[in-house]
Amino acid sequence: METENLKPQKYPTVFVHGLFGWGERDELYRFVPYWGLSNGDMMSFLRNEGWDCRAASVGPLSSAWDRACELYAQLTGSRVDYGEAHSKKYGHSRYGAEFDTPLIPCWSAENKVNFVAHSFGGATVRLFMDILANGRPEEISAAKDVGSAPSPFFAGGHGDMVHSLSALAVPHNGSTLTESSGSLSAAVIGLCVAAAKALGIIDYNGVFDFKLEQFGIYRCRDESLSDYVTRMLGARFMSTGDHALHDLSVDNSLALNKTLSVFPDVFYFSYPTCRSHEGFASYRHRPDRGMTPILKHYSASIGKWYGGATAGGYPIGREWLPNDGLVNTFSAMYPFGERFTVFSGESPSPGAWNVMPVTRLDHFAVMGGIFNASPAEVKGLYLDIMKNIDKTY
Repeated sequence: METENLKPQKYPTVFVHGLFGWGERDELYRFVPYWGLSNGDMMSFLRNEGWDCRAASVGPLSSAWDRACELYAQLTGSRVDYGEAHSKKYGHSRYGAEFDTPLIPCWSAENKVNFVAHSFGGATVRLFMDILANGRPEEISAAKDVGSAPSPFFAGGHGDMVHSLSALAVPHNGSTLTESSGSLSAAVIGLCVAAAKALGIIDYNGVFDFKLEQFGIYRCRDESLSDYVTRMLGARFMSTGDHALHDLSVDNSLALNKTLSVFPDVFYFSYPTCRSHEGFASYRHRPDRGMTPILKHYSASIGKWYGGATAGGYPIGREWLPNDGLVNTFSAMYPFGERFTVFSGESPSPGAWNVMPVTRLDHFAVMGGIFNASPAEVKGLYLDIMKNIDKTY
């Protein structure tokens, strides 16, 4: 029997989407796959290549905490428990959706899971891993105080159930988009509606769901996407700080980093992206000609914002100017203060970030592209991600 083409024994891989994203359990995925966009479903492609891949569905605009709780419930096939203390602090319901079947059956220390995260999916998975390993004693105590059973998620002690994390265009240290855009809410509305138009889903009423039931926000079947986005951004929950836009700022991303652990037996990969270039007359970065058109305005804003400081006083230098349209390349390298190594392509190092060469794709193109990424290039990227995971076994 020939063995040279057989893949090594491996764990299942769960893909976690970013801001405004969706997964395989969402109705929208049947029309437009988040992982692949205009170049076909990458989950089907990778499964046909022999890898066990599934795409999780978490709140498109929810905070890293809420998304981590949703991810746990989906993996285990249980009801979402956002935690008694957290829910009380932010004024929303403690419980959310219930998943009848686990995304990963028999998930355990023996049957670990790999994660591939895009954009804000990175913060989601890193917080998820930290809670899974270290627990949250305050949630255990708060649940007992009201006479209810705490979620097993908050008990901790299960850091050995994750094998690897591959971070694709992840703003580990935040994005200066929140500082450079002026009105971030207006920027978000514009980006969401423009992307929906480009993907041809702007008129698909009711297929996109923000999954904000914990705040009492529900989608309406007869409501346009633009009206839904406007209504959602005007809701009370935007003032709570319990949402992705809050977590994606540089200040809040750096604050979150200080609370998270790096685990010595986990393999970390980082795939930074860039689709901008330095101008001739200044240090400012301009979007490349091949960048997705709807990202060029945001890229230009990020590419010229430096020399000042964030609201929390963090200085932003010229190293923050290169970007992929939404995320600073400098921020996508690795979380500041953590161990990293430049990946040679051979044996990855556990307990440190294996940083890949910068990929010349924009923030949408690394997902598959709306119309500006070649199928061969996108499929090659995802094959490389999976082959690098295989090198860890």
